[in-house]
This record gives sequence, structure tokens and C-alpha cells, in this order.
Amino acid sequence: MKQTQTIIRLRRFRATAIRQDDCTGIGVVEENDNHETIAIYSVNIDGRLSNRETFKAIAELVKAEVNEGEIAKIKATSVQVKSAWLEPYRRQVIIRSYRMTPDYKEVIQLAEDAAERKSSISEKF
Repeated sequence: MKQTQTIIRLRRFRATAIRQDDCTGIGVVEENDNHETIAIYSVNIDGRLSNRETFKAIAELVKAEVNEGEIAKIKATSVQVKSAWLEPYRRQVIIRSYRMTPDYKEVIQLAEDAAERKSSISEKF
């Protein structure tokens, strides 16, 4: 019996969240293999989300962008990741929590802008 080979494409994202009393701003950046930004997402959600709700919002946002045969790797900061929360996303999304570094400057600005603007934007380059 001949086996078919599934081609998997890895897509890379960085994400963070800014939680305020009245809203949560989420910033997500997609990068290519050269670490250049190829898409931005600046999302405002009404209300202060819990950590689990924030995790889910980021995972759902990225999952919606991922096609069959692709896997998204998300490096998140300011968001806890618990293994039980990963289960619904295991086939398409890998999300890990990292400490804040200068690499997150762009996603922090996107999250802050979303919270300040009280609206969401996205753009692909």
C-alpha cells in the first residue's frame, strides 16, 4: 500500500494582551521565515477577559487564519498557557508562553492601540 505524505507548513505568530477594566486589547503579528512582519491583528474585546478567555481569543484568532496542512506556532507573553486549554487546538495551533522581551514591542503596541481605539483592525502585507 502506498503512503501519502502530508506536507505541513509552519506559520509563526507572536501575541500579547493588555487587560483593562473595560476591555482587553490583543496584539498579534505573523512573521515569515526571515522574521519579517507579514500580517498584524489589533483586536479590542469588550470587558476584562480572564486569562483563559484571553488564551482562547488568541488561539481562535490564529486558528481562523490557518489552512489545512498548516500549523501555527504562537509565542505569547502576558498570557498563561495551561495544557488542558490546548486540547481543542492541538491539530493546528501550538501556543507557548514566553517572558517579555524587546521582540514583543510590536505586538504590545498593537494591543495597546486596540484598547485605546476601542476597535479592531487587521492587515496582511
